[in-house]
Amino acid sequence: MKEMYQNYEAGDEWDVDEDRDPFIEDLDTEVQIGNVQVFLQPLAYMVELKEQLEIVDYKGTEVGIMNIEVIPCTPQGKEYTEHDDMFVDNPNELMGKDLHFMVKLLGCRGLPSRFNDITCKYKVYLDTEDNVTEVISDTSNPDFNHKKIFSFKRVTQSVVDPNKQSIIVELLLMKKQQHRQQQRLENIRRMIDLAETHKKKKLPVSLVKDLYSTTSADVAEELLQKVPTVTDDVDAESSICAVL
Repeated sequence: MKEMYQNYEAGDEWDVDEDRDPFIEDLDTEVQIGNVQVFLQPLAYMVELKEQLEIVDYKGTEVGIMNIEVIPCTPQGKEYTEHDDMFVDNPNELMGKDLHFMVKLLGCRGLPSRFNDITCKYKVYLDTEDNVTEVISDTSNPDFNHKKIFSFKRVTQSVVDPNKQSIIVELLLMKKQQHRQQQRLENIRRMIDLAETHKKKKLPVSLVKDLYSTTSADVAEELLQKVPTVTDDVDAESSICAVL
């Protein structure tokens, strides 16, 4: 950035390639919305955990709620119930035994509407790579319905220590939503150009709204193809946009 400014002041060529431009962000960049800390003390006693937890951003402000479950299970994923009598009075009773449990990230509620293309990632003890949910778009209440089984062979003290084990779940916003917004504006610009080319002074509001709302390139093209066929004598009871 400093180099660009110095070149500009000197009257030299100041523009740089996109990969060096500090004002251009990669559309695949992830931005953290907030995170949730899940304490696993119940798991050390083979007790299921089902919680609604606050999602907190970097300022400490709550930005939503996450529904999460951590449930002891068989290696095949069959969840234990109270009838299976798997509860232990002391975590040390699990020492040397196999431990299997399922993590469920069910979804989030009450996220601000400005957030879109949302995913979660987290690590469990000894994980070297993130566990990632699918990306959910166009909702403030995303349902991830993510499930994954974790297995520990011959449990050690560090695995069952109820004071040490927790999961940090990060809620991420994909920068691709900016690209989507740019695409929406480009679609509207193309609609205006088509209207001017075909001398259409009025367009139905429903057509403009559908074009702005769609996330499909194919649907956008179909809607744009309707512009030349719009008649100026739009139904008087219909809402219209005037192209000035």
